[in-house]
Amino acid sequence: MCEASVQSASEFNEIVAGMWGLVPSLKKDMSFENYFSELLPESNVRNPWFQDYYQDRFDCSIGSNCSNVSVTADPDFQQYSFVPLVIDAVYSAAHAIHNCIMDNCPKPVVWHPNNRSCQGHNSTISGEMLLDYLYDVNFTSPTGKAIRFDTSGNVEGKINIVNYQVMQPCSNCNKTYELVEVCYWDSKSERLYFYPDKTPQFGPLGSVESHCRECSPGFVKRVVISSCCSTCDACLGPNYTNSTSSAQCQTCPYTMWGNRPLTGSTDCVDIDESYLKPSDLWGIILIVVAIIGLLAAAFVGAVFVWFWNTPIVKSSGREQMALLLTGITLCFLLTIVFLIKPSPAVCGLQRIGSWFCFSLILCALFVKLVRIARIFRKGKISPVRPKCIGPIHQILFTFLLVGIQMILVLISLLIVFPGVRKTRQNNETNQDDF
Repeated sequence: MCEASVQSASEFNEIVAGMWGLVPSLKKDMSFENYFSELLPESNVRNPWFQDYYQDRFDCSIGSNCSNVSVTADPDFQQYSFVPLVIDAVYSAAHAIHNCIMDNCPKPVVWHPNNRSCQGHNSTISGEMLLDYLYDVNFTSPTGKAIRFDTSGNVEGKINIVNYQVMQPCSNCNKTYELVEVCYWDSKSERLYFYPDKTPQFGPLGSVESHCRECSPGFVKRVVISSCCSTCDACLGPNYTNSTSSAQCQTCPYTMWGNRPLTGSTDCVDIDESYLKPSDLWGIILIVVAIIGLLAAAFVGAVFVWFWNTPIVKSSGREQMALLLTGITLCFLLTIVFLIKPSPAVCGLQRIGSWFCFSLILCALFVKLVRIARIFRKGKISPVRPKCIGPIHQILFTFLLVGIQMILVLISLLIVFPGVRKTRQNNETNQDDF
């Protein structure tokens, strides 16, 4: 019966494959490792249990056939996983006792010989009292772990979740099995975190099929506290992802937006630029007004040319009127520049064109007004013709004033260079608060 009951654990591998387990998140404690490496049968004077452990480990008897070598020199030696837990537990109890004594016993501490109370404190230091102090400890253990208890009395920390996996899933080869850490539970954040390079296996026979769905492009994995599987959240607004089961969305450039901002974007597209276009309502209105103005200017110009040598046209200062008509025509033509997509060159042309057109109109009117004022000065016509009132002089004066204005405009262009500034505005009626 004894021989029949001794069976290899490998016979159950295919049955238990895919099972899950919990192990504390521990690291090897090197201080204990160093202490244990120096512990020898001949030099041990304080550890009463070491002699029995050493004899059982090497199957020998101290004093007869045991060699005086360190246990850690054995190639099969491995520190037990619960060693750091024992160290943390001992230090937690020591801190609790210390805090209890410091709070309840006067200094110096003197103990009653017949009970577990100190002089000056009548009640016995009981287990319930120590438990309350144990829940309040907060220190860093020699193992490097921060020891602190939560409201439920559990130590805050990480718990590794292991999966018994088939490492060589084939039908005609010797399968190997191994406990693989696939995720861990963080009690502080109360979240389950999966290792991205580990694939869980579910079910017997080492099935590698996961029952947690993958997130398609446009979606990212989000950890759910109450579930071992993650959920898939869409990358909304200016965010996107084009890979499967991504952990984080990427952000589109400032002038771009997700191609599917409401259902999960896989790429970025350019945002429609909004500026005054010929197809816009105001653009159409400006074009219509400009066409009407150009037709009117063309009609007036044709009338001027037709009656160029008539007394009425001559007396009106036909050269100045021609400059005035030219400025008006250029103003209507300048409308086209304001309907072109903004750029540094277009913005500069708008500033120069606007100032030139209006300066030409105003300067032509101003020179014409000065000419009339000089002719009719003092309320009567002088028999002596004023100087510099001929057509050539009027044109020169007009362009001199316009030139001064253009120099100032060019200086302003050098000081404030024309450029385009792009601003992004969200549509409040169709906006997602991602």
